Formats: sequence, structure tokens, C-alpha cells
Amino acid sequence: MTDISIKVEILTEKDMLVDYYSMDTNNLNNYNPLEELKTLETLIKALKIFEDTNLYGIIGKGIEVRLARMLAYFEDKVRPK
Repeated sequence: MTDISIKVEILTEKDMLVDYYSMDTNNLNNYNPLEELKTLETLIKALKIFEDTNLYGIIGKGIEVRLARMLAYFEDKVRPK
């Protein structure tokens, strides 16, 4: 068991938002990157639909979490050690 931490920085003209995500590698064993990519594609399409609503931020945060999980998977399973 190893914890992988992912730092996400979002820079805007006025602010810098920083979020940290920590994932246990045991939780990544059943992770399916192909399915995750399909879900991300759907969420990105939903962003365009809900652009001027309150759901936009919620969907954006969901995308951020899923991308962090994908990066953790890559770090644990794919990247040479």
C-alpha cells in the first residue's frame, strides 16, 4: 500500500487555486482507464451544456478529481520505476 498525492493548480488572471488529492494504490487495482476516459468525455460535453449554471462548477470539480485519479494510476502502474 502506497499513497500517491496529486497537486492540481488552477491559475486565473486573479487567483491561483490549489487542490491536493491523495489516493491509496490499493484503490487503483480495479481502476479502468478506458472507462474513465469515456466518463471524462461525457463530463466535458456536459460542461458545454451547463456553462452558465451552478452545475458547471460541480462538473468541473468532478473532472478535476477524475484527472487526479488518472494521474495517480499512471504514476503507480504505468510509469517506469
